[in-house]
Amino acid sequence: MSSITFWQLFAGVIAGHIVVFALIGILLALLRKITWIYVVARLPGTALHEASHYLFGLLLGARPTLFSIRPERTAAGKLSLGRVAFARLTWWNKAPIGLAPLLLLPVALYLASLACGLVPTSWQAVLLMYASWAFLLSSIPSITDLVHVVVGTIITAIVAGAVVICLDLLGVLHI
Repeated sequence: MSSITFWQLFAGVIAGHIVVFALIGILLALLRKITWIYVVARLPGTALHEASHYLFGLLLGARPTLFSIRPERTAAGKLSLGRVAFARLTWWNKAPIGLAPLLLLPVALYLASLACGLVPTSWQAVLLMYASWAFLLSSIPSITDLVHVVVGTIITAIVAGAVVICLDLLGVLHI
């Protein structure tokens, strides 16, 4: 009878974590069919996503005017879980505000790593994995966020190009 090595045990434990993590993700995906349960399950992540936009809006002078985590149906019939409105969204602050939720991704990875230190089926590990999913799903920019990022980036590139051309014409820039 051979003994189990550390690496075999490690692989088995990690596999257990992956299975539990995947099952939580599948459950969240299946909950989309039961709207009110899905909204409640996603509420912590929605609050984090919108709070990141709000905070970056404050820091970048966009003057947030609305913070909502109340779900609404769009004109196209899609479910919008929350939104933030700004009074002064400009060409230079659109991209960073739109990308703000990406900062939640490292937190999702950290929470998942904490869960890996526990028994995969313990309530603490399951709670940490759910929290990891909340941060992971909330870190994904929405279509509106991506539009702001693209528009802001294009305008920023045009302005930066114009500045470089002007500096070159004035003889300040020698490339």
